[in-house]
Amino acid sequence: MEIRKLSENTNPSDAGAWNSTGTAVKVYKCHKFDCDFETTELLPKCPVCGFSLLDPTAVRTLGVAMAVLGGILALGGAALLIFATPKLQKDGAVKYAIIGVFVALFAAGAVATVAGVKQAATASKSGNLIAAMAALFVVLAVVVAVLRVLF
Repeated sequence: MEIRKLSENTNPSDAGAWNSTGTAVKVYKCHKFDCDFETTELLPKCPVCGFSLLDPTAVRTLGVAMAVLGGILALGGAALLIFATPKLQKDGAVKYAIIGVFVALFAAGAVATVAGVKQAATASKSGNLIAAMAALFVVLAVVVAVLRVLF
């Protein structure tokens, strides 16, 4: 277990937790979606599910990466909505299905960006935002499957 003494330069959010003696304790968290195991000991794997444990710095880094990639996805969806939608030559349901894909792409990127920013700020995963992201990707996959049938 890694314990650091409290100092003026110690950021409480970097430590993860404080014990009763005023020392910062690093909290390692399981990164599996449905596992909430946390410990102050550096273990090779989560004893509950077997996934690896991450320290707060790694969780924040992954959150920044998710926010950046989500932003790129959202910008791509927005650009398609703005620039490609007026040029669609299709009529009726197919045109609206394609627009639906663009909207789903933008929404998935926006949710990923919000989840990434929250994860980077709090150093903890958000199950609700991850579930919303998964649901948006399922919707996107269904719309794409319908488009493939139509063509």
